[in-house]
Amino acid sequence: MRRYYYRSGKQSFGRRFSFGFVKVVLVLLAPVVFIGGILWFRAQGEDNTPPSQKAESSIVNVLEQSNDLAPDERDREEIELVDVRGGTSWAIASRQVDDRLFRHTIVAYLPEISEGYTYEGWLLIEEPFIFFSTGNFQPNADGTFGLVWEGDLGKDYVNYSKVIVTLEPIDGDDAPAEHILDGEF
Repeated sequence: MRRYYYRSGKQSFGRRFSFGFVKVVLVLLAPVVFIGGILWFRAQGEDNTPPSQKAESSIVNVLEQSNDLAPDERDREEIELVDVRGGTSWAIASRQVDDRLFRHTIVAYLPEISEGYTYEGWLLIEEPFIFFSTGNFQPNADGTFGLVWEGDLGKDYVNYSKVIVTLEPIDGDDAPAEHILDGEF
C-alpha cells in the first residue's frame, strides 16, 4: 500500500506565497529594465567627447552660439563657392546688411595646408575692378576653415558681389595669389 502524505495548509500557502511574490517582483521589475534599456541605447548615441577636446572657439561654434554674431535669416544672403581648379573643395559664404553693419562669413571645406601658407578671403567688384581682403581663414576643430569679416559702419559693400578664396604664402605680399574658390551673390 502506498503511503499518502497530507500536505498541511502552511506548506501550500508558502508555495503559493513565494510564487505570487515572484510574479509581483517580475511585474514591477520589467518596466524598470525596459526603461533602463532605452536609456542605455540613447546614451550609446551621445557624443562622449570630453569638453576639453570640443572646439569652443571655432568660427562655426561662435556663429551658432552668439546672437550678436549670428546673421538674422531674413536679412541674410548665402551662396556656395566652388573649386575653380576642379577639386573637391567648396565653401558657403553669407552676407548680411542691416542699418548698422555689413557682415560677411565663410565656412570652407579646404585641404589642410603646410606651414608658411594661409587661406585668404576677398570681396570684389568686376567693373570697375576693385577688390580688398577680408582676412585670413582660421582652422576649426571639425576640419573646416572659417572667416568672419565686418565692414565699417555706414559704408556700403553691397556692390562687392564676387567672393574669392586664395591660397597665400605668408610673405608680406598684399596681392592675391593662387585662386582656389569663387562664387557670386
